[in-house]
Amino acid sequence: MNRHGRFAALLPLLPLLPALLASPVGLAAPAVAAPGTAPAPAMAAAAGPSCELVPGQDDPAGKPTYRLVLSGFTPEKDVQAASADKKYNPSGTTSKSGSITFEGVPYGSYRAAEGGGKAIKCAKVPAAGRQGREPAVTSLSVGTKVEISKDLVTTAGFDPMVTMRVSGPGTVRYEYRMTRESRDVQSGTDTFVFTKAGERQRSSTGFATACPAPGAVVSVTTTVEILTGPSKGRTAQDTARATCPAT
Repeated sequence: MNRHGRFAALLPLLPLLPALLASPVGLAAPAVAAPGTAPAPAMAAAAGPSCELVPGQDDPAGKPTYRLVLSGFTPEKDVQAASADKKYNPSGTTSKSGSITFEGVPYGSYRAAEGGGKAIKCAKVPAAGRQGREPAVTSLSVGTKVEISKDLVTTAGFDPMVTMRVSGPGTVRYEYRMTRESRDVQSGTDTFVFTKAGERQRSSTGFATACPAPGAVVSVTTTVEILTGPSKGRTAQDTARATCPAT
């Protein structure tokens, strides 16, 4: 086809040109990742709220204590728990990661709710002296959510999330330790309660520090170690880095 023939073939489309230009998709170029960059990963679905009654530290007389561990709730919102007999009603405000722990609560059945929302039932370990099975851990990992906050002081926050899969029902106790420049900055122990084989997630108390200088990189390593059962000694580790704003 000669040049005049090609122009003649396009003439019927000229009335449609204004509409195509006005359309957000008519002549839009396809989205292409910048050279040398990977496509953004799909975000995983957020886990729902959970509540567990787990062992705490023994008191000075050697008597076992318990604590309620709530996670997966809306960050910085009021939550309340209640025992089945209504005698104990601890309440508080969740952290930026949506978690809170009530220490020193009596053993028993509990429910927890956010604001005036629907209450969820809290899982619980067997009472002291009647501990159940300790299943094998088939998968263990830890990730870290990094957040830069600008207020009077710019801070870098690190919130670890532990993911564990087990072979059957029972309880698994673990320790997490956060280090920065070979120094311990946060640590603790916690317990997962499994009613059947499967996977659970939980956020742990994190660490925040003031940015040392504009543009500085803050690095924190979180290590998780299984303390009980057939998988005792198994570990997982994650190193997260936060870049402080340049100004």
